[in-house]
This record gives sequence, structure tokens and C-alpha cells, in this order.
Amino acid sequence: MKKIILAVLITACVLTGCAGTPEPAPVIIPAPAPSEPAPVIARESEPVAPPPAEPAPVTAVARTPETAPAPTPVVTAPPMPITPAREIVMRGAGNYRVVRGDSLSHVAAKLYGRENMYYFPLIRLANMTITNPDVLRAGVYIIIPDLQANLNNEEARSLLKAEMLSTAAHYDRLNQFKASAELRNFANRL
Repeated sequence: MKKIILAVLITACVLTGCAGTPEPAPVIIPAPAPSEPAPVIARESEPVAPPPAEPAPVTAVARTPETAPAPTPVVTAPPMPITPAREIVMRGAGNYRVVRGDSLSHVAAKLYGRENMYYFPLIRLANMTITNPDVLRAGVYIIIPDLQANLNNEEARSLLKAEMLSTAAHYDRLNQFKASAELRNFANRL
């Protein structure tokens, strides 16, 4: 449908002259007389081809928008920005495909172990487009950082602690005090 509308707009624009410059008229190039062969210019290193037996008349005609192929729009996702925090936690990262009903804590429990499920803010640091840790879109791939590599890195631990405290404040606003208390407990151990 978009291609049809685009073709109609281009045709209307060409016919009404809305492009600002008039379209040049078709140029007709007369064919050389049959008795005159077309001159052939060749370099020394190139072989000279014999002229064609009978030259055909050549006519140059401007292409009309109806015969021109419509441009195909290319849709690409904008690249995720590489923030300093995201760059730090990317060591040893893998991918995970979200299934229906997943939240970041469920994913962390599956991949890091149930005892480490409250390290889910580390996953959010690697996936800054996730705005709500409790709602993930099924079928989307998310980046899963290596937990142990990040716990062994002082800079990554400091970023994770700040993210955990921020997430705890988020859960306080939602009156989910058990989750916020666990996040603070894990953050204080870092």
C-alpha cells in the first residue's frame, strides 16, 4: 500500500512540476546514416572491434515514474548505544530468548541459579532498553552478562550495586518491600 501511495505521489509531482525544476524533454539522437560506419576510438593496447553490419536507430527516451521501480524502504533497528556501564558488564556475555511470562528475576533465576536471582539488575545494565524489569516481550533476545566475571571486577560490582539500589527504590514505590529488601541485602554484600 505504501509503495502505491509513493508511486502516485511521485507521478503527481512529476506531472504538476512540484519538484521545482521542469523535467527535460526526451532527447532523440539520430542514428548515423547506414553508409557511414560509426567511428571507433581505441587505445593502443585494446583490440579494435569491427563496426556493426548495420547500425540500428538509437532513441533515448526519459524513464517515466511508472516504469521506475519504487524504492524499497529499509527498516533497521537503531543500534543500542554503548554506554560505559554496558561496555563494562559485557564481558563473557551470551544471549537469551525471552519466553512468555519471563521477568528479569525469572531469567536470572534460570541462568544464574535461584540463589542469585536478585542479581537481575546486571542483566538490565546490559540491556538498557528494558524499562520495566517485570515485563519482557516474548521472542526478544536479551544479553546475559557473565555473573562471576562481573562480580570479580571492581568497576562492574560498583555499577551493579548502584543499579541494585536504584531497582530497590523502584520496588519501594510499588510497595514490593520483600523484593526491595532482598536487593538492598545483595547490594550491601558487593
